[in-house]
Amino acid sequence: MMAQGFIATALFLIISVAAMKIDVNRFSMHGVYRNRLVRAFLGGARAGRKADPFTDFDPADNHRVSELRAQKDGRRVLYPVVNVTLNLVGGENLAWQERKASSFIITPLFCGSAALGDDVPNCAAANNPRRWSGAYIETKDYGGKEPELNDDKTGISLGTAITISGAAASPSMGYSSEPATAFLMTLFNVRLGAWLANPAAGIAKEEVKAGPTSALKPLLTEALGLTDAKSENVYLSDGGHFDNLGIYEMIRRRCRYILVVDADADETFAFEDLARSVRFAGIDLDAKIEFASIKMKPAREATATSDTFAIGKITYAESPADASWLIYIKPTYFPENAPIDVRSYGMMNATFPHETTLDQWFGESQFESYRRLGEYLMSRLYEQQVPKMTPKLAAGAEKGHTLEQFFTAATSPAAPAPPSRPSPGRAGSTVAKAQTPAGNP
Repeated sequence: MMAQGFIATALFLIISVAAMKIDVNRFSMHGVYRNRLVRAFLGGARAGRKADPFTDFDPADNHRVSELRAQKDGRRVLYPVVNVTLNLVGGENLAWQERKASSFIITPLFCGSAALGDDVPNCAAANNPRRWSGAYIETKDYGGKEPELNDDKTGISLGTAITISGAAASPSMGYSSEPATAFLMTLFNVRLGAWLANPAAGIAKEEVKAGPTSALKPLLTEALGLTDAKSENVYLSDGGHFDNLGIYEMIRRRCRYILVVDADADETFAFEDLARSVRFAGIDLDAKIEFASIKMKPAREATATSDTFAIGKITYAESPADASWLIYIKPTYFPENAPIDVRSYGMMNATFPHETTLDQWFGESQFESYRRLGEYLMSRLYEQQVPKMTPKLAAGAEKGHTLEQFFTAATSPAAPAPPSRPSPGRAGSTVAKAQTPAGNP
């Protein structure tokens, strides 16, 4: 018995020491996935790279998210909000037993979630969920140093942010989490998500690391499906494990105009992701999103007159009289009207443009076909609104319209066609003039 006790103690000490030496994020598929995404998308967009001759990686490809504060003439023109999922598979909120997650954001200024922190008193009602105060930490201090960047700065990098945001294969996957799957994926180290500090944990600025100091607890938590919001570290994964369209955080910010591109693998046009976003917005954020109709059809059923977008009206509870708008685009096309390269690729690939994202080995023709289809759909959408935009711009200068003018045109009904002109010379005839509805171009 003494020998068995000694062996057990020795094994425990070995595991504990090894767990303290192993970075739970670095020794997983997360690091591999991040390197490939950085090289493919960030590195592929740079000229004059000075890459390592063996790995083909260049630290300058990646940047800190806190540095992404684009300015033009002293005005911010771009503010990225990277959506990831805060996994709460082991959470205590019984109303969330299906979703098992909440939203977590990474922006140039702050990282965190409104679902973290203490409950806000007197904010729960019979038909409303609990409200949280939220917990956020400055992005420049969040995520550690990331040694691959070869600098002395701190803060999560864009490469890490987009990798977590696309970490579809993880033991904890929000509403897709399953106990048996979580155990097997942890066992075989199929873990694309990442463990980062909990912004609500009150961790001192100088102690915010790129991950947990020990790998043992996080691995057990993943394997047993016990991820929650009360630990010193939280498990973050693909934003699609909660809201695949990114609508949720835009609704939280009470945006007046939202443009959504739904590029998930939805061949049957079941609109599952859109329905989930609308449901969560109504339950959590007191915002109603309503579509008068959605007439889009899959490419195999589309006709020359099929819609390629739908308009949703957003009503915020605090200002019901002020309508906001959402334009929803889902990839589809009528082959005879589509660009020839898109048409050809679609004829040879039956599931285009809704191929599974499990295919990570896309080629030039596949990548370009999706890009070209997106350009084609947006061009059609814009060109349809130009005649309705006011004020009218000179020919060739139509791109000078503002976002507000575009949304106003897209959400306004078309002017009625003028009635037939009476035959000339008829006694008592008058010429009717088409009346444009008030407030519309």
